[in-house]
Amino acid sequence: MGAASAVWLASGLAIDVAGSVPSPPTDVRVLRAWNERGPQSSISCPAGAVDIAPGTNIQNVVNGYGGNTAFCLKAGVHYLTGAITPKTGNAFVGEYGAVLDGTNWSTTDPNTGAFRAHNQDIDNVTIRNLVIRNMPQRGIHAFYNYSDGWTIENNEIASNRTGLNVPGASMVRNNHIHHNGAGGYLMYKGSSTTFENNEIAYNGTEQKVVGTMNVTFRGNFVHHNAADGIWYDADNTGALIEGNTVEDNARVGIFYEISGQAVIRHNVVRRSGDNGIFISTSKHVEIHNNTLEDNFRGIQYFVNCDAVGGGIIGWDLANNSAHNNIVVVGTRSGSLGNMLSHLGSCTSTQVQPYVNGSKNLVFDGNNYVVPSVTTRYWMWGLSNFKSFDEWRGLGQDTAGVVSQ
Repeated sequence: MGAASAVWLASGLAIDVAGSVPSPPTDVRVLRAWNERGPQSSISCPAGAVDIAPGTNIQNVVNGYGGNTAFCLKAGVHYLTGAITPKTGNAFVGEYGAVLDGTNWSTTDPNTGAFRAHNQDIDNVTIRNLVIRNMPQRGIHAFYNYSDGWTIENNEIASNRTGLNVPGASMVRNNHIHHNGAGGYLMYKGSSTTFENNEIAYNGTEQKVVGTMNVTFRGNFVHHNAADGIWYDADNTGALIEGNTVEDNARVGIFYEISGQAVIRHNVVRRSGDNGIFISTSKHVEIHNNTLEDNFRGIQYFVNCDAVGGGIIGWDLANNSAHNNIVVVGTRSGSLGNMLSHLGSCTSTQVQPYVNGSKNLVFDGNNYVVPSVTTRYWMWGLSNFKSFDEWRGLGQDTAGVVSQ
């Protein structure tokens, strides 16, 4: 369902031109937080904030005050034709019903957004309780160099080219980030940022974090995105991905790629077009106590032999443990449980340390529910399918169980 054909309701649901409404989430954690995301009528502007009415040039008002000033964007539509560059410590809080709209703004500069700090030392900015929509590039653009400490919460960020680009040491929480054409979120080379309790849905294919340290995704509802749901791509370390509900993403639910040192735990991942959890040429990753249901494939270790040794951290597929997960294999033709695979161009010599145990790639104590206990739902090496007994014969899941 495209943004152009949808009418958005206060509940966060949408009715398309045919009148259909997406089903609410089924996970109890998601239901509990369903009404906490996006702008809230209970949020008010802080005492002493400078009022900005629709039709006012917001940048001119910001320029007239120093840092650490709070601004109250009054209810109504504020049409933008250029970015708002804040000052350190500024807060932008919307009355319920305040909208920043970029319909009348055209630019090809990808380094701009409704709020912009591009390689500028602008710290501790708060953006709260706003609808940010229809920006020609990004809803929020705070590029990594210098800026940090932003708080982005209880906003609806929709129908922009990209939802938001986040700096380090920041908190992104309780937002509804949806129908952004290129992708919902980006982060590059920041550290210690948390994405918490957001709904991230119906976004384009390029949403990822790259080159980060200690970035957390916690308690988010990530669904119906055009490719991957939660994606760490290249030289990320110290990641924590926990307590998320990740459903109906067209490619991978949780994708950890050419990165290291991560914990992926207590997530529910359902109906991914490809893998539920995909560990690609990444090392020192622990995947435990997740529930995966009806994904095309469950948890996959994958090595791209061409990438091994590259990057800042020296990419490899090594020292990974997937344990105590529940993997429910669906009935789609070709569906698999857990697996180890590799790029087709890898040579047998390159593959050998991965398949012979030298790289310490472990599956242990996982609980599998399969359509048939006699079918080969496991794979160890390219197209080397295994029954559960054969899988255990490799030393995998010796404490695991399978049921039909």
